[in-house]
Amino acid sequence: MKTVYHIVSFLFTVGLCFYVLRLSRKYRPFLVLVCTIASIIWLGLAKGGIAAFVAVICTSAYATTRLDARKMGKQIADSVGIERNLFFTALEQAHPLYLHFLAALGCALEKNEIDANAARSAVLPYIANGLDTLEARFGKQPQIDSARVAISPYLKDMTQVSA
Repeated sequence: MKTVYHIVSFLFTVGLCFYVLRLSRKYRPFLVLVCTIASIIWLGLAKGGIAAFVAVICTSAYATTRLDARKMGKQIADSVGIERNLFFTALEQAHPLYLHFLAALGCALEKNEIDANAARSAVLPYIANGLDTLEARFGKQPQIDSARVAISPYLKDMTQVSA
């Protein structure tokens, strides 16, 4: 009887977690944390192996979001012509929650709410600020200069459109 209870409890918790995670992509990182904690509490410490398995399943959704954000960032970096590592470093300097920002842009791009040019336009001002920060910290570097040259046409287009 206890085994049936454990199986039903496990299936209910996993189903509840997946249901809650599918409800909202906007608050997914927060919901992953809540679902993970709820799963561990629900299943109890005596069923630690099952609780750990559910926690891994729930946190893998957050890892997937992170990977989607990295994929989106790589696409933007490649389209502009900036080295990927420099792109992410500059973006991290200017926007501490850059992975969440990129994940949101990727989600909007998947839903056809924005196009690739709009996503690039949203990111490039942060890249410019991040390059300024990096240059202030490390001095003039050839990679930073080449990145500035690569983004300058896109930034000029953005200022012409907004003017």
